[in-house]
Amino acid sequence: MSGKKSLKYKFGMGLIFFGMICPLFSFIVPFLNLSTAMSSTIIAFLMVGGPELFLIAGGALAGKEALDSIKSRLFKPAGKTRYTIGMTLFISGVLVNWALIYLVLTDVVGLDHKSLLVIVGSIDIASITGLLLMGTEFFSKCKRLFTWEGVEAPK
Repeated sequence: MSGKKSLKYKFGMGLIFFGMICPLFSFIVPFLNLSTAMSSTIIAFLMVGGPELFLIAGGALAGKEALDSIKSRLFKPAGKTRYTIGMTLFISGVLVNWALIYLVLTDVVGLDHKSLLVIVGSIDIASITGLLLMGTEFFSKCKRLFTWEGVEAPK
């Protein structure tokens, strides 16, 4: 495709992006003071139905060029800076989550359920973002960690 992208491509990429961030809006719903049934319906749509709908529609509009563009950006090797940022996000997310569990269970931190949900959700998003930033190098290291590469014992 030439350097100028069509409106259809741009709209499709926008839908793909919105489909990816759609679950983040579910954190806002509890603060809207809606009924329980309405809140549950909206959260279910934002977490389950909405992202798939927007991703499929965006993929259909943007076409093969969008898929190639996304693949080339996501699967390129992570540089040292990107890998370090990803590792920092992942490790800090795991450690903060681990510490938060003990602080809440021992009543050191008195948080209500909504605040705790927002904090834990944010930590989970940061950890997942860290995994994605580290790229295939991290998953290759994990695979090697669980693969036997030793030598046989002498007979």
